[in-house]
Amino acid sequence: MISEGNNQTMITEIPDPTCVGVTSPFMADIQTARQVFDNRYAAADTFQTADIPVCLTGVGFFDFIHGQPALPRTA
Repeated sequence: MISEGNNQTMITEIPDPTCVGVTSPFMADIQTARQVFDNRYAAADTFQTADIPVCLTGVGFFDFIHGQPALPRTA
């Protein structure tokens, strides 16, 4: 989840490279993004704060609330 600082948040994801076909034109970028993230951060089952600026590239989409767990929000 990312926040722009005014209590506005958005969930973001990096796909697992194994979920992308080997001929996908996005494969190299997904592998790179995943490797950079995994080398810098340790994934966990609990919410973690990184407090770093990011630049996102990708396709945005909207998903209706469907029982996903609430994440903590900062004021």
